[in-house]
Amino acid sequence: MIPLLFAALAAVAPNLVNNPAFTQGIFDPEDWGLNRSETNQATWVCDRAKADLCAVRLVGCGRDWAGASSRSFPVQPGQTLTVAAWVQTAGVAPDGGRAYLRFWEGGRFVGQWGPNVAADCPQWTLCAGTVTAPAQCDTADFSFQLWSQGTVVIGAVGVFAGDVAAGAAELLPRPAALDPVPVAGPRGLPADADRNGLADSLERFLSVPAGAKSIRRTRRTTTCLQTPTVYRPDNDLQVDSILVVNESREALASWQAMGYHSYFMTGFRDGQAYVDAHPGSVQQDRLGRLLDCGPGSYYMVPTADRRASSRACQVEQGPPTLTTGGTTTVAGSCSPMSRSPKLRR
Repeated sequence: MIPLLFAALAAVAPNLVNNPAFTQGIFDPEDWGLNRSETNQATWVCDRAKADLCAVRLVGCGRDWAGASSRSFPVQPGQTLTVAAWVQTAGVAPDGGRAYLRFWEGGRFVGQWGPNVAADCPQWTLCAGTVTAPAQCDTADFSFQLWSQGTVVIGAVGVFAGDVAAGAAELLPRPAALDPVPVAGPRGLPADADRNGLADSLERFLSVPAGAKSIRRTRRTTTCLQTPTVYRPDNDLQVDSILVVNESREALASWQAMGYHSYFMTGFRDGQAYVDAHPGSVQQDRLGRLLDCGPGSYYMVPTADRRASSRACQVEQGPPTLTTGGTTTVAGSCSPMSRSPKLRR
């Protein structure tokens, strides 16, 4: 009877979320965006023994939010939707974490609603509820947001048409017990022992001569993509180089691992904690109002104070280190207005 019930529910309400158990991906789960603003952490993890058992682990610092957001899907105004997620939590403040449905119209954010999670649930716990799409919307996405300190592990996510909250546990099966370890490198790529951009199996099959390299490793760099993300297949436009607008070493190394010439840019904006400590380094309008690019994110001016802070950052962290087959050029390093002579403009 239970299998028949599950089959009936699945036929009526398929999951609208792609990659709902985070099993596909290379550096981050495919079709998901992980929010790591401020000092929040969002980490793709897999089981130590079972590579196909995966999750996303969020660690919140209490400023801004740590989160995971899915690819969007079409919805209708007034439509009833059921949102569900299997989570483990520790130290989360009341109302500090929610499984939101975010609604959009023509790319414009309309609003978000969804159930909150319990503060301390060491075992997989189902968080589920229903949401009604607002009058003006055409797409939605799932977005788990942790705004407080604490840890949340998300094991599986579902969004279903209609009010099927009572059958959510059948539509979205409980994940197995997880012994999580972070995904430390690219998953699912063919071996390339000599890092020449050609898979070892392809070289053997075609009898590729020694010393040969992929054309991506040898051609002149003429095209560039600017992105804040780690490598994602849906963001790979097959250009020659990548300008990573992200101070994360992981983001830079992920594009290098895919054979890209990688540059990075940083220093032009900072968060609330920096602004509180260095109030004179923020761009202002003629009335003295601070210029921001969203709540808690401010545009910087290369004041003496800012330059000194950036130099200290550069000394402390050093330039990014190449660990895989690409090429790194530091564009700006930690300095807000410096230029690298190696960066073609």
